[in-house]
Amino acid sequence: MQNLMETWKKYIAEIQSEEPNVVSFDFDDTLALEDSEYQYVGPNKPLLSLFKQFQDKGFDVYIVTSRKEANEDMYRERPNTATVNEFVAEQGLNPDQVIFTNMEDKVHTLKRIGALLHFDDDDYEIAAIDSNAPEIGTVKINYSNGAIMSGQRHIEKLLGGTR
Repeated sequence: MQNLMETWKKYIAEIQSEEPNVVSFDFDDTLALEDSEYQYVGPNKPLLSLFKQFQDKGFDVYIVTSRKEANEDMYRERPNTATVNEFVAEQGLNPDQVIFTNMEDKVHTLKRIGALLHFDDDDYEIAAIDSNAPEIGTVKINYSNGAIMSGQRHIEKLLGGTR
């Protein structure tokens, strides 16, 4: 019985001392690209590749979107739009979690989940993260073409410089 208790204590200590291992991606204009009319034009393939690389390296990968979850039915009914769950299924993604912030600033959610890195196209979200949670690295995505604009060093730090 004493051995069991010692093993249990070691296990609990390991769990509590584990570093956060979460990387998160915004949805609209980051993973799923839209045109200037907010019509879905397709997936951001380089970011989908990064999404999968982080998972392959053992990171927990989340989708954190400002969307209101209650509006997903509305997106499903509109032509040329993508719902998060349909997109995830179509692209063969397997996020550890999808979080809808329901129009709240993402920084609070990212701090709560222990995110190490967040990909986003929104200047306001990036600025809020940078000023209120500087421990979270940010990668700025160009909303018009999906290219990485800044934050490459954060990616290389976590993935070991391989891509």
